[in-house]
Amino acid sequence: MDQSDDDFFANLPATRGAAGGLIRSTSGDVLLVRRVYDPERPWGIPGGIMEADESPWPPAAVRSPRSWV
Repeated sequence: MDQSDDDFFANLPATRGAAGGLIRSTSGDVLLVRRVYDPERPWGIPGGIMEADESPWPPAAVRSPRSWV
């Protein structure tokens, strides 16, 4: 039995987690990414929303920053 779009969205988790990673060079420089979607706060650490059923450490904290670099 197929779900309607309304039922599908109603059954999604109300909150999702996020993960990021602080990436430093051997000389101590910190990698920042420019967030074009938030012009008032354009700089941040690489990261993003966790996938459904994904643990924050290590899967999401490794996968998400890799997608930025």
